[in-house]
Amino acid sequence: MSIEIIKNYRDIPEYRQGFFELLPQVFPGVSFVEWYKRGCWDDRYRTYAVYDHAQQKMLANVAVSLMDIWINQQTLRGVQFSAVSTLSEARKKGYSRQLMQMILDEYAPETDLFFLFANPSVVDFYPLFGFREVKETLFQMAYPSQITPAFAATQLDVDNSEQWKIITDFTANRQPITQVFGASGEHNILNWSLLYGYKEWVWYLPEQEVIVIAETNEGVLHIYDILYKKPWETLKLLEILPLVSQPNTHTIQFWFTPEKLRVDTQPVVADPESPFFVKGDFPLEGIPFKFPVMAQT
Repeated sequence: MSIEIIKNYRDIPEYRQGFFELLPQVFPGVSFVEWYKRGCWDDRYRTYAVYDHAQQKMLANVAVSLMDIWINQQTLRGVQFSAVSTLSEARKKGYSRQLMQMILDEYAPETDLFFLFANPSVVDFYPLFGFREVKETLFQMAYPSQITPAFAATQLDVDNSEQWKIITDFTANRQPITQVFGASGEHNILNWSLLYGYKEWVWYLPEQEVIVIAETNEGVLHIYDILYKKPWETLKLLEILPLVSQPNTHTIQFWFTPEKLRVDTQPVVADPESPFFVKGDFPLEGIPFKFPVMAQT
């Protein structure tokens, strides 16, 4: 048969190249090439695909990240779906459905939670497999009146080899930023986020031994992540905030559940670009939470 289902093909050049070519056709601008070249594609990122040997191209793909996840201070085994993609000419043939079911069958015996962040255009697809949407929230606080912005952070360049070493040391050794709903050992997903979506906002404070991924937009300081290798109780947030803040900042928005930062925040209803779906028991329904945005795949 010309068409074959393949899996875990990272080390097979023909299939890997097919993956690299498929993704940007379905998700313009998305790339995994540099991430792979830098050795970030590890054995916990697994791929399943439909490959057409006659045309020498990949028709459909589904990937999963195997993750140790925190929920309510407990460590569970999680599987996060991503890169669910089908070429336009190969749609309506059941390829993605077949791959999804194969993955669910394979990992169900050893998985506590399946979850994903969906493209809004296909939210009707995932309930076919028992997924349901659960609403996330964001967390905001007023900028503390007692501190004055005095930006002094060093921007790290992900394309500078020495600075990339600093970054990857932090991603590999950071403490989990939340145990309400977060992840451990997700450093290669963080590396992908830093190589692509967040590369312009990587700020280093060497004296405080912390990296803050943040940007300011219309007076709102968006903190996407904080990479810290020491126990969280030793981090003094009010000391680092002014060093990553611009003048006239009035609000701070956290893109994760910030319970470890020990600050008073208010949950804010989010209008997600990627709705959150879970399969199985999920104890946080109805409780404010935000899975760390940079650990999303």
